[in-house]
Amino acid sequence: MNFDDSFTITDEMIDMGLRGNDLLVYAIIARYSQAGFGLFNGDISYIANLLKISEKEAAAILERLVKKGLVKKYDSLAGGSPCSYAITNP
Repeated sequence: MNFDDSFTITDEMIDMGLRGNDLLVYAIIARYSQAGFGLFNGDISYIANLLKISEKEAAAILERLVKKGLVKKYDSLAGGSPCSYAITNP
């Protein structure tokens, strides 16, 4: 299955109080979580490139979403692969 770089922002996401890039990153992860992939397996550089932000900022956004309990992080078991993320209530 090919996947383009589009994603949807829903009223529910906005009602969660997410704004700006936090909202966009959540929407990206939600798309992967709900589209049969189960997890977002992309790396931070994918998010950074898509949103035209630094990798450091992308990592900080992911960390904030995890701390808020909106996204779950799954650490990689295989060396060198990126972590995976999923929304907590798909």
